[in-house]
Order: sequence, then C-alpha cells, then structure tokens
Amino acid sequence: MLHWWTARDQIIWKIERAGTRRKLLQESPQTISDLTLQLPKDRLINTNPENVTSIAAPQSLLIKKTSGSLLLEFETAGTTP
Repeated sequence: MLHWWTARDQIIWKIERAGTRRKLLQESPQTISDLTLQLPKDRLINTNPENVTSIAAPQSLLIKKTSGSLLLEFETAGTTP
C-alpha cells in the first residue's frame, strides 16, 4: 500500500471552463481516502461518481475515497476572464 502523500502527489488535475460552469477532473492512479479540497464560493452541482464526496466544512469538500477518474462540476456566480 502506498503512503497517503505519495498517492496525493500522483493525482492529475484538469480544469475545463464553459461560461459559468467549471469542471474539475481528477485522475488518481492510486486509491486515496480523506482528501480535503478548499473550494471557492462556487456551488457544487454534480459529482461523478456521486458517492465519493461530502461537505467537510464551509468551502471545504471531503473526498472520502477515490481512485481513477473523478469529476466535480461547479456553477460560478459569473463568468471570469
């Protein structure tokens, strides 16, 4: 089993933007648990798979356990340059 920090460092992140929507795509080659993300004030509207996330605190998202692909989709307050 890999160390948590090693698994975290192997994650690849990609961001896609379309108008007021943002998609955060995560590729995790190793299984990782309890990964917390600090989020902007955007509203989370979709996750795939649906059962991997929970709100940890205001503006924080806890990814309970994931490996492979994860999609987080957000709605922003407005468009950004």
